[in-house]
Amino acid sequence: MRIALFVPCFVNHALPQVGRATVRLLEALGHQVVVPRNQTCCGQPAFNTGLPQEAAAVGKTLVERFQGEEVIVAPSGSCVAMVRRELPRLLPELAPLCNRFRELTEFLGKDPGVKDFPFAPFRGRAALHVGCHLLRGLGVEREPLELLRSVEGLQVVPLEADRYCCGFGGTFSVKAPRLSTAIGETRLAQALRLDLDWIVTTDPSCMLHMEGILARKRARTRVLHIAQVLAPKEEER
Repeated sequence: MRIALFVPCFVNHALPQVGRATVRLLEALGHQVVVPRNQTCCGQPAFNTGLPQEAAAVGKTLVERFQGEEVIVAPSGSCVAMVRRELPRLLPELAPLCNRFRELTEFLGKDPGVKDFPFAPFRGRAALHVGCHLLRGLGVEREPLELLRSVEGLQVVPLEADRYCCGFGGTFSVKAPRLSTAIGETRLAQALRLDLDWIVTTDPSCMLHMEGILARKRARTRVLHIAQVLAPKEEER
């Protein structure tokens, strides 16, 4: 299958390893991955700041880059929720194209050819963090959990805080940094008490926020995007 990759801003500018892992994963599953050029932001920062016209202008530029593509996948529930839920209200003429966007685990979870991910075992004890926009905005929860449980050698530990927000919230973390950090610390407290090896998340923005909190605490627990766990390891290509 031909898949057009939508590369979110956080991946493009801060976490390119997530983008590379996504490409490796999709190609290992037999898909052809193309990356349309001149992609832009989805418009979510402007939208969350109360600037719908500016968000529509940015979002229109992004969506039109994918004209002619039938399957569009991104490793971010946050950006896909913006494109699928909010942009059609701002740009109703582009709603059919907006509806073609899929978050990575949402896409993989519905692919009948994907049963397990035998590319490389991944050892350790991990908790899963599903970003709020994916969980509540798109209603995706079962798929990432089932995908993570399919990884050989990885023990998925359920936590009471698994449905908590990480505290990032896009521009919220800039406007209310102390509250944002406090929410994130609450989300991570049980994982730290259990001394888990990994927090595996579906969203790069959550990944950056939680990584920052753990680094300041000098914790050994590390955060990975789920694509990094599922994909063949980079050195094996």
